[in-house]
Amino acid sequence: MATTADLLDQMPELASMVAGQAGTVTRSILRLHGIDDRVVSRQVAARRWQKAGPQIVVTFTGPLPLSSRRWVAATNAGPGSLLCGRTALAVQALEGWGGEQVQVVVDRGVRPAALPFVKVHESRRHHGADATDVDGLPCHRVERAAIDVASWCPSERTSVGVLAAVVQQRLTSPARLQETLERQGPSGAGD
Repeated sequence: MATTADLLDQMPELASMVAGQAGTVTRSILRLHGIDDRVVSRQVAARRWQKAGPQIVVTFTGPLPLSSRRWVAATNAGPGSLLCGRTALAVQALEGWGGEQVQVVVDRGVRPAALPFVKVHESRRHHGADATDVDGLPCHRVERAAIDVASWCPSERTSVGVLAAVVQQRLTSPARLQETLERQGPSGAGD
């Protein structure tokens, strides 16, 4: 039986994709490359790979770094989901406001498999102008993510702090924040 490295070395396109996704891949993509569930089970049993959700495999063992947890969260939440809040801000280079918990937004009523490191938010309005792609990860744009974080903060001071931080770190402008807030409406995140 080939080792993990051998399996990926034999498929450079797959290996490149997996590397770009911080070592994560879906079972359906593996099947497209001829790696069926039996092979995955053997890799997991041999402690070369690990499961991360019902349809996601990580091609290494040990604790998942934050980059891998982000990919697992986005993939596990399904099509149309986006990294949101502090996670989206961190992915887009905001310093000092990240966290270990990965935040993801899904359409209202969608129930992805629970993962211990993921906080799922539901929304009726999280597509279109609020969506962007950052190195393959689907995310809320800085403006929407900052407005959501501000609306979830326990104090006005913290709310103002995150909005000031995205402007001070030159990730957006007050005018773009205002435009997003007007488009989003007063209900903010969770709607």
